[in-house]
Amino acid sequence: MAQDFTQDMVSSRVENIIREQVGSDASLSPETHLQDDLGMDSLELVELGVTLENEFGVSLPDTDVRRCATIGDVTQLLLHANPEEKVRSV
Repeated sequence: MAQDFTQDMVSSRVENIIREQVGSDASLSPETHLQDDLGMDSLELVELGVTLENEFGVSLPDTDVRRCATIGDVTQLLLHANPEEKVRSV
């Protein structure tokens, strides 16, 4: 589903989701560093991944989300993500 969106649309939605999650009104950009600038820890990154999966209807492995350093990295991960499969291992 993320493939139906432009990079700008995905980036804007990602920034809004992150802004809500971290409770910040700060100006964000693709270069904003998730840990250094926003103080996100690994648990918050996993939570972000789950939120993004639900928002965009894609599957994002936790390891891939935790490797994202910037908002731009998250946007690129979403743009290249596969549509979520309905059957998931529990």
